[in-house]
Amino acid sequence: MIFETFLTGAILGFSMAAPIGPIGILCIQKTLNFGKLHGFASGFGAATADAIYGVIAAFGLTIISNYFIENAFFFKVVGGVFLIYLGINLLKSSKNLDITREIKKENLMLTYLNTFFLTLTNPMTIIYFTLLFSGFVVPKSSYYMSLILVIGVFSGSILWSGFLTLVSSKFSKKCSSYMEKINKISGMLLIAFALFIFSSALKQF
Repeated sequence: MIFETFLTGAILGFSMAAPIGPIGILCIQKTLNFGKLHGFASGFGAATADAIYGVIAAFGLTIISNYFIENAFFFKVVGGVFLIYLGINLLKSSKNLDITREIKKENLMLTYLNTFFLTLTNPMTIIYFTLLFSGFVVPKSSYYMSLILVIGVFSGSILWSGFLTLVSSKFSKKCSSYMEKINKISGMLLIAFALFIFSSALKQF
């Protein structure tokens, strides 16, 4: 029962992280620019936020989940603004790229916080977990099993980001001469995602 519950959580976490969106783009970009540690830090930030939402959904903390859902417009706007900020920074860095200098400047904690904050400002995550967790029978009184489920979610999310980081790292040397273009494309994609989020928020408003 413990293994099955952990595996269920891992599958949910993996499926949540797998679609390539803003988080995936940042994970790839950080790996190519600054190395595997920054790629892992990006994935760890997103996985931490996923685990927090997983705790809220698994333990039935409806007051907190309702707060995120009811204030979805605000969180979408904040997340969209932050995406634009990151996108513009990437566009600026692509014009004057010095990888060696940037590696020294880039802070691992900042890399972690970027993806943590972005994932946390996505209210759809809590809705996703709430809907999926409702389909699995975990006794409400069993806090231990709920915790195992959340650990599985965290592990699944880490597994995907680790895979994405390792694959990106394999191509880092080949892509080094194209980093200016890669950063520019990454920046434009992040801004495009932000505009999509704004559009979604306006429909909800």
